[in-house]
Amino acid sequence: MRADVVSGVLAALEQVTVRRLAAGEEMLLPGVGRIILKRRAARVGRNPRTGEVFDVAATCRPVLKPMKALRDAASSSVETQ
Repeated sequence: MRADVVSGVLAALEQVTVRRLAAGEEMLLPGVGRIILKRRAARVGRNPRTGEVFDVAATCRPVLKPMKALRDAASSSVETQ
């Protein structure tokens, strides 16, 4: 494939993924896995150096949950090294 075609496909995939995650939906990537939003609740943090206590806001992070075949392939490559 030409580089410009691949670049266009990846740009389109990025746009679709951003829209779906912004809407709170997951994104399935066949043969790879799914991208989901992992929510972390607000919590209290502490600076280990000064002991200062502060509030950490709730966050959402995209996380890739790999398909079983991908996890198995990664595990077998680690075992053979």
